[in-house]
Amino acid sequence: MHNKKTQIGFTLIELMMTLAIASIVVGIATPSFQSMISNSRLTASTNDFVSALSLARSEAVKRSVRVTVLRKGPTAGAWESGWDVFVDADGDNALDPNAGACLPNADCLLRTYDGLPAGYTLTTGGSYDDHAVFLPNGLSGTPIGDTFTLCDGTHDDGQSRKIIVNSTGRARVDVPPYDPPLPVNCP
Repeated sequence: MHNKKTQIGFTLIELMMTLAIASIVVGIATPSFQSMISNSRLTASTNDFVSALSLARSEAVKRSVRVTVLRKGPTAGAWESGWDVFVDADGDNALDPNAGACLPNADCLLRTYDGLPAGYTLTTGGSYDDHAVFLPNGLSGTPIGDTFTLCDGTHDDGQSRKIIVNSTGRARVDVPPYDPPLPVNCP
């Protein structure tokens, strides 16, 4: 009788080659996956801000009152600490401390937004340093509008978004490459 042993499994060389190929594939895929995650976070932050502006404009028209988006934080022009959307009954661009009750002829907090992720910046072009106002007809309280710049903290101007609010109060998003070219200057 002939006794033949069969080998089952991988040799050490086959295992090493498989691990080498797998590590190369993972090394190639990781940077693009990180870029996709970063781009997704930037888009989500952009959408949060645009939705706040849209909420303020629509509530101003619906309620036929002045609605303000007020930045949080101590630095003028820097919106990354978050923002509040509220009915500004007295027109002073400041949220009154007792605004929660939503009484007639009183400020009324509609929604508050948390700050952006660490390292992100949201700056204004100058017209909306502290607040953005929407009038009862939906127009912007600033006749020239403004442009906000959202950067993700990578210091890469290509990883940014421009949120442009025109004088009619409509907000739109522009992504790189900007046409016409807009200065970005991400910090």
